[in-house]
Amino acid sequence: INLPDFYWTWLIEAVARGHLGDTERAAAALARARDLVPGFDPRAEIRKWNASAEDLDQMMDGLRKAGLKA
Repeated sequence: INLPDFYWTWLIEAVARGHLGDTERAAAALARARDLVPGFDPRAEIRKWNASAEDLDQMMDGLRKAGLKA
């Protein structure tokens, strides 16, 4: 998906790369999402879209692997 200014693109990339162990690129993707949305709170954003508890946990796990501090 070629949506370089859409923060969800970067959020999902950070999650995926975190799970794959590509921590450097995962952290860069997370930083890009935060650049696009100052004050970005990934947990609040994911919950806003009614993600199941299991999906939220999986996504947050990937973001922690990407370097997100709890």
